[in-house]
Amino acid sequence: MTRDLVVINQEKMPMLLTLWNEFEANEGAQLANTIANNNIIIVMRVKVTTFNYLSLTTRLASCLLVNPPTSQATVLRQWYDQNRQQIAQLIEEGSYKDSTKLLPPPKNNDIISIENAVSMLKNVKTAWIRGNTSFAAEQRSFWYAACSNCQKAVDANFEWIIRCPSCREESAVEARCRIEIIIDDGTSSIYAVVFGTDAEKLIPFTAVQLSEVDEHGVEVFSEIASAIDNREVLCFVRHFDSDYQRQKDDKYSIIKIYTAEELAEINLAITRTVVSNPVEEPVPTAPTITEKPTSTIEHVDLTARSTVTNQLATEGQFFSPTTKMILDSIGRKSDNADKPASSNIAAKRSLTFETPPSAEKTTIETVPSIAGKNGSEDKKPGSSKSAHMSPLKKQRESAK
Repeated sequence: MTRDLVVINQEKMPMLLTLWNEFEANEGAQLANTIANNNIIIVMRVKVTTFNYLSLTTRLASCLLVNPPTSQATVLRQWYDQNRQQIAQLIEEGSYKDSTKLLPPPKNNDIISIENAVSMLKNVKTAWIRGNTSFAAEQRSFWYAACSNCQKAVDANFEWIIRCPSCREESAVEARCRIEIIIDDGTSSIYAVVFGTDAEKLIPFTAVQLSEVDEHGVEVFSEIASAIDNREVLCFVRHFDSDYQRQKDDKYSIIKIYTAEELAEINLAITRTVVSNPVEEPVPTAPTITEKPTSTIEHVDLTARSTVTNQLATEGQFFSPTTKMILDSIGRKSDNADKPASSNIAAKRSLTFETPPSAEKTTIETVPSIAGKNGSEDKKPGSSKSAHMSPLKKQRESAK
């Protein structure tokens, strides 16, 4: 059993916190039942995971305190009361699942060579790398059917409504892009997979168009290869062990990717902001951590700032301190962020096919269940934090 909360502190960066098992049944139920009280929580010994780009999850050793009698909790409650509208807007905008805000570009000295990344990723699991891309020629299918909630692959037809066996939520089946690329920086190369909208940045097609391409037997291999080859990118990559047919192998997935054009736009926007508002602001020494809900949302305000960097280092996990610094500045501006899509995304070529007979949308009530979210997914430890909260997805009936 799981329950998702959205948590936030003075850094104004909402994130998702997932409560598992007894935490969901005890503290989770208490927080949901008293959601109007603007609860403050302190969470210790949680893990950071790349689920939904960046989020928190409890583990057996975690500790969660609700409305602790501390000075930090009092200060956070006062801060929340003064910023209610902005916090509500951040949550309404879905900032807790915005990869650009959760994983902004790091400083140059936080980017490592691919040679170093390959040697250290088995231990630290994640790293920022930069290089030029080329297409992995053996790939032939560039999309898959995915749960719209957790983005896990499902064995169901596109646009069906199903009960997902991974997240156990009722959700639509959507087409999701999946591209295998090779990244080379001159020191070494790495074979990795990029998903979703990040993958669509590199090619002239959307995931829906790719599904139509497969359906009509149209060949777009050469166009995709041409679009991907020799693109300069900055990537946040994650290592995981594959155990396929009893053969272990090292695999890499791209959690976040920035193209050279995207980085130029971000740098220009930062320059304009500094020029228009030259007031120096303090740089946070620790990252903000939040979580994401799916249907009903519980949000919490974190009080005590956690030393996540130290805990991550303790368990061999890597998260750039600079990521936190830029995350903070972007989080403060997110209430103004109704901006048009970045121009660096490849223009999508229109595809025209004969209109097939319209298919009925199918609803599937249940699918054989697999435990909640992937508990074996690589996660990183967080540290002490406090938070203020709101109610979540697992309580749909109460929300209705």
